[in-house]
Amino acid sequence: MATSPGTHENIVFRKGYKIGEPAAEADIDFLRSCFVNNGIVSIAVDIHMKQCVLLGRTGSGKSAIIQHIIDTKNNVITINPENLALTNISNSSVLNFFEAAGVQMDSFYKLLWKHIFTTELIKVKYNINAGNDLSRLRQMFSGFSKNYNTKKAALDYINEWGDRFWIDEEHRTTQLTQTLEKKLEANVDASVYGKAKLGVKGLRDLTEEEKQDIVHHGQTAIVDRVQMASLDNVINVLSENVFNDKNNIWYICIDSLDYDWADDKIRFKLIKALFETIKSLQCMSNVKIIITMRLDLIESLFDSITSPGFQSEKFSGYFLPMKWTKKELTDLLSKRVDYLFEHRYTNKSVHINDVIAKKVNGKQSGIDYILDRTF
Repeated sequence: MATSPGTHENIVFRKGYKIGEPAAEADIDFLRSCFVNNGIVSIAVDIHMKQCVLLGRTGSGKSAIIQHIIDTKNNVITINPENLALTNISNSSVLNFFEAAGVQMDSFYKLLWKHIFTTELIKVKYNINAGNDLSRLRQMFSGFSKNYNTKKAALDYINEWGDRFWIDEEHRTTQLTQTLEKKLEANVDASVYGKAKLGVKGLRDLTEEEKQDIVHHGQTAIVDRVQMASLDNVINVLSENVFNDKNNIWYICIDSLDYDWADDKIRFKLIKALFETIKSLQCMSNVKIIITMRLDLIESLFDSITSPGFQSEKFSGYFLPMKWTKKELTDLLSKRVDYLFEHRYTNKSVHINDVIAKKVNGKQSGIDYILDRTF
């Protein structure tokens, strides 16, 4: 029988005892055994709710929620930004040259995220690997109900990228970046492109006329309407024929966006494009993208955006703040203390109040004293 908190004698919290780790990936044992559902998970996984950005300070439980979803749900795809080779974009002298000249890269960033999500969904859904024959996938797409032009554009995209679906995200991102560099090279004069290889420094040697020419032809290469239309048609075909069963939900989880996976300047632009891509992929009625963001990072992101007409409040409906009540935090601590002592010390139920001071300064309870001094 469980005892009332504060009734144990000789309960000692020994040196080296822990009731968790700072990082969720190192806290798996406690996380799986002592999870407290404060309602955030239910909203995050609900395909009918658009809130999908777990927003909170460091240590508020964002990564723990993602790990819980991975542990308890089917059809979960995880994407680690550090594995996407996005540093190739920020380190590309060619792309930096064209962006510094005034070419807007937003379209490419959104295309990149769409490409990553679409190819990963197809890869996992149809179990595509290096040994698969893609003729089955092409035949399946051919049989889907869609008008001819839409289906043809989707098949064109499958034919272009299908034999590379099985490779990892890093190589797919690298290939798409290299494809863009080649298109930029083909759209400007050879002598100008030679200066582009010098990066931002090469801009100093250009005339105003050459700069205007770069912006015009470079923007044409960035806004590749044929490729964008083909990918959008793939998404439309998938949304109508594959990812449309709300009883079989697919999740794409992205954690660690607050890590240094790219230079801040490019990282903020990629995250902004990610938000916009999440909105555009809502046509897939049984696919939900869930990401985590630190509160200070989202504030820095919005401060960095200078795009005319950008309104941060349009994204606020997607935010799911990580908030905990005093009772929920007390339950969480008690579960973890009880789990620790159950495995090491006693088979009796142990409460957080059994291992901390009953009163502090003779006034406030120990648990209230601790919680009042945390976030």
